[in-house]
Amino acid sequence: MSTLYLRALAIAPPLVLAPMAGITNLPFRLLCKRQGAGLVCSEMVSATALGYGSRRTLALLAASPEERPLSVQLFGGDPDTMARAAALVCERENADLLDINMGCTVPKVVKGGGGAALLADPERAQALVRAVVKASSVPVTVKLRARWRQGFPDAVELGRRCEQAGAAALVLHPRTASGKFTPPLEWELVARLAAAVSVPVIANGGIQDGVAAARVMADTGAQAVMVGRGALGNPWVFARMAAEMAGRCYQPPGRPQRLALAIEHGDMLRELKGERITACEMRKHAGWYVRGFPDAVALREAVTWARTWRELREILAAATAPPPGSGRRQPEMESRPSIPPKAGPRCAR
Repeated sequence: MSTLYLRALAIAPPLVLAPMAGITNLPFRLLCKRQGAGLVCSEMVSATALGYGSRRTLALLAASPEERPLSVQLFGGDPDTMARAAALVCERENADLLDINMGCTVPKVVKGGGGAALLADPERAQALVRAVVKASSVPVTVKLRARWRQGFPDAVELGRRCEQAGAAALVLHPRTASGKFTPPLEWELVARLAAAVSVPVIANGGIQDGVAAARVMADTGAQAVMVGRGALGNPWVFARMAAEMAGRCYQPPGRPQRLALAIEHGDMLRELKGERITACEMRKHAGWYVRGFPDAVALREAVTWARTWRELREILAAATAPPPGSGRRQPEMESRPSIPPKAGPRCAR
């Protein structure tokens, strides 16, 4: 399997955990790193909030030497604000890369001129990359979508501008911003971008196994792949992909292993956020960890009403043995996560 080089930084295997808001905090990144991710990324961090010294935003920068190399993703629409945030992150010396978000379609982010809004303004996007590169002591990458919407410049033009501004690599999710996560994926655009720039291109979008990863890299010239939703409740996706790309057999985890990791995930999160917030956040994760179980619906219903991590932990621990009469083989992880119910007590923040 190849190694991805971002300037002097070597990423092996070339498998990257995507930044996901509310998901890729320190505990989840550590689990994915232990399962073989070559690079992990933080949740997206507001450059404006960093400038205000927001404690909640600063908490997103919590990191561990065990997860290195680590990429911290920033979002914002003002070059000067983004540059100051980049300098602040670099001063902490726990980031090996900075990533600029030009793909988020959340209205709050877009209205502020950040995320996917930058796709519609190539000149401002280029100026923003240039400012962040100048302020940063580590390599800077840019995460793009195919375009803002039909009729706007595509990722090839934007990618060239980012490279000229000093970006060390480009990540491309080949869907138009207005398409969010719906098909189709324009893999041909990834190939055109990889041919148009001299920096590495990382492909992102629905890649969840080693066969697909190898095919995308071979067909497009991408030097790595990024995995997002495929890792939800499934940190083992990186072990599976690495094994399949290397031609090795892969044995998926069984029910006891999946629930044990869910419990470890919650225990680490509790150390970071406390009982009640951990219970709120682990409800969704528990729903992903148990998908495919014959009693998954009942388990999701049970964890929905857990008010503390201790209560939720007991439910998961008691579920290690399959329910009576379910002697069928546990299925492998589904390709797309189902979303657990939103009912239940609201999180205490």
